[in-house]
Amino acid sequence: MELGYITAQDGEERELLRFLEKAFNNIPARFERSLPKLYRPQYHPCPHNLVVREGGQLRAAVGLYPMDFYVGGEKLLAAGIGNVAVGKAWRGAGYMKLLMRQVLELSRERGTDLLALSGQRQRYQYFGFERAGGVYSFQVSQTNLRHARLAPTNLTVEPLRPEDAESLHAIHSLNETAPLHCTRPSAPAALFDTLCSWRSVPYVLRADGKFAGYFISGQEIKGVGELRLAAPADIAGAVQAILGAAKKDVGFHLNPTETEAVAFLAGLCEGVGVGCPESFHVMNYKRVLGAFLRLGARIRPLCEGEIVIRVNGWFKPENLRIRVCGDEISVTPTEDPPAVTMEHLAAMRCFFAPVSSERNALPAAVAAWFPLPLSFPGADAV
Repeated sequence: MELGYITAQDGEERELLRFLEKAFNNIPARFERSLPKLYRPQYHPCPHNLVVREGGQLRAAVGLYPMDFYVGGEKLLAAGIGNVAVGKAWRGAGYMKLLMRQVLELSRERGTDLLALSGQRQRYQYFGFERAGGVYSFQVSQTNLRHARLAPTNLTVEPLRPEDAESLHAIHSLNETAPLHCTRPSAPAALFDTLCSWRSVPYVLRADGKFAGYFISGQEIKGVGELRLAAPADIAGAVQAILGAAKKDVGFHLNPTETEAVAFLAGLCEGVGVGCPESFHVMNYKRVLGAFLRLGARIRPLCEGEIVIRVNGWFKPENLRIRVCGDEISVTPTEDPPAVTMEHLAAMRCFFAPVSSERNALPAAVAAWFPLPLSFPGADAV
């Protein structure tokens, strides 16, 4: 058995895609159409894939795609795991376990803070992943809008064109200033491919012909997965414009840091829910907790308090003093005995899941800090 990286040589991209398409029910061009940002040859997917070969033939592959993840201005090293695939004839041979363990070890060596993936929950719990984070889903009906009696808006909606470099530049700037975002390519063509992830369609909002924001949806506007405005106070006009273009009810799926949009939609919508579309694996609790606590304090006040928590992490235990005192928020290693000890998956639920019985073990002031506003932009998922 030979384990290693695919190298980005001519022809190997085609070999990788053929293998993945066959492993995932032989859907032609599924990967390149669904995730052009990763699988088009010019983006060199091969160096990001760990593979198993036998007799020179691919047997299994797992993609590991690193990215910079900004949390309230603090940079975390994150990575998305995708295209976990084993050829149908070789399933049950342990190839997936082999590659997933290799992915985790490589991530540890790189100093990765946080991993994200989509997939069946229990399947990936074996590797330290847990459903966590939160996305708010607001269902807004045409009736909601009609009875809200909002002031008329001059905002209009149009599909984003790949040659619209001016709008793509503005979209890139909006993404860079968002409180929770991944770094995206600045080149217009590459950014457009990112916005089209998962066969999405990006749209531009305009006010009297000028760029006012953008959102991501599908060919038929049923659900908005990312909405960013040049002026956040324009949210009422943006919702009117979107429902006007859709001519039907629309779901808005936003992360908790989009505070203006969340506040407006919560007062307008017919129904609201909280979902966990991703699984996460925190590899560095000190850095991740610190960044998200400071971001959380920008969304709502945090009670003052202090606690020592020991988390038996996937690779190592972390004994951490977590302290909130006014504007000072710190997460620091300590030798002091912990008030609470948690295993890795329990800690993931306690700190980041919308519902967690593990939080009941914490003092009330400390429990009120959680869940932290962990969310991963859908267009950056792999």
